[in-house]
Amino acid sequence: MITSGGNRLGKLPKKARGLLGYLAAQGGQAVSRERLADLLWPYQGSEQARHSLRNCLLELRKALGFGAGEHLVAEFASCRLHGVEVDLDRFERLARSRGSGPGELGDLGQAAGLYRGEFLADFHLDSEPFQEWLAAERDRTLVLVCDVLQRLAAAQDAAGEAEAAIHSGRRLVALDPLSEFGQRVLMRAYARAGRRGEALRQYKNCSETLKRELGVAPTPRRRRWQPRLLAPGVRRKRQRARQPCAAIGWRRARAAVRRRRRIRGRRGCNGRACCRALPWRWRPCAI
Repeated sequence: MITSGGNRLGKLPKKARGLLGYLAAQGGQAVSRERLADLLWPYQGSEQARHSLRNCLLELRKALGFGAGEHLVAEFASCRLHGVEVDLDRFERLARSRGSGPGELGDLGQAAGLYRGEFLADFHLDSEPFQEWLAAERDRTLVLVCDVLQRLAAAQDAAGEAEAAIHSGRRLVALDPLSEFGQRVLMRAYARAGRRGEALRQYKNCSETLKRELGVAPTPRRRRWQPRLLAPGVRRKRQRARQPCAAIGWRRARAAVRRRRRIRGRRGCNGRACCRALPWRWRPCAI
């Protein structure tokens, strides 16, 4: 959305919108007229392209009204925007925050709020150079907002703000479904909020996404997430049901060996492999 003097600008020709969007993404830096002509009119000759650029600048000045001379600086060899507020500039400035303190955490939250969709969404020009630049800019801002959401979700999770972490994790997974960090932090936030059913559904969605997009199953590290999402009582019961004698805890194993030694008069287990293996594993001695 473009506003001037508190009023929203009306409909602009596509090339004028493309020119304005490109200049706004330059952070106030001047761009040569030759570069702009090649970017927006690549299929025209040099003189014709520069003539089209002049006409496009006239249309922009007319749309901006009285503030055109102040904000749209069109010099002999270059063009730039001056004294304008661009959400992209503010987003990048806030995204550079470390997120280690309350103020920095607020900056990350504001940066995440400023990203409302891909850069120049649904905008297309019949110009290959412009589309290549636009695709690169969209990828760059997507990587930046994913990094912001990762740091924001991690900080919220560490602070115990489960619902806020769920919101950030959902956004991150929606933007990058293959993000392992996003899937993990979202499942953990669901579990900490007591919503274990949703955590398990998210694990299944993650597995289906991996199979559909990459044709692979979850890695062993990801498969270890599922038992952690089960209710504590259910998890302990299932583990005990399938634990053999050799897999009991090392404290219980040492206690069992001491009882056996008392029964056998401290003669049966001394020096044997089963005792040397403690406390990591216990194999009962043959009687």
